[in-house]
Amino acid sequence: MLTVWSFVALPESHPKSKRQSLHPVALAKSYFEILRSPTFWALAAIPAFSFQIFMQYIGAAHPFLAGQLGLHETQFGYLFIPLVVGFMLSSFISGRTAGRWSNTKTIWVAHLLMIAPAVFSVIWHMLSTPNIVASIGPLFIATAGIAMAAPITQVLIMELMPARRGLAASCQAFTQLIGSAITLGVVSIAISGSTLNLAFGHLGWTLLSLGGWIVYLAIQRGRR
Repeated sequence: MLTVWSFVALPESHPKSKRQSLHPVALAKSYFEILRSPTFWALAAIPAFSFQIFMQYIGAAHPFLAGQLGLHETQFGYLFIPLVVGFMLSSFISGRTAGRWSNTKTIWVAHLLMIAPAVFSVIWHMLSTPNIVASIGPLFIATAGIAMAAPITQVLIMELMPARRGLAASCQAFTQLIGSAITLGVVSIAISGSTLNLAFGHLGWTLLSLGGWIVYLAIQRGRR
């Protein structure tokens, strides 16, 4: 009913000159244009891969917390609260650095916040036993990096198609959702039996995200 009412009674405020066709052929051409762009794939790799750091621990929450750390089902807040607070920390940092840091600097710092705790986590779990502080603490910092990089990369992706920003954003979201589905359905199950495997997963996702950023910078340099 809402769709019918909107079509009948809600006036179109977008100027006719800027309206985009919803014809299937026109939409297919637009999707083909964005999906064949190497720049799009390089940028989309950043949130698609970095977000899997978060998703792998969501998918592996029970074996990680109960099996590796010996926590009970009522203690899952030990994982989820630091993850949420990490996202909140990113908002605070972004608010303080907006207009002061360039996009390039922000994304480099975001990857530093992801890779430093990943390296620490790998080294710790190679040399010592898992515990709440050493196994979960790095994720607090990493999620701040994930959330710091995401909005900037999404803006850069939308700028690839100024007339169809929504289409570009939806393609980016689709790549992230597919990555999350694979992580939850396959990857997190495969690596959830060991905190060291999870740490390597964290490092691997970070390096893949960083690779997307480096490829994007190389493409930009090649166009100058």
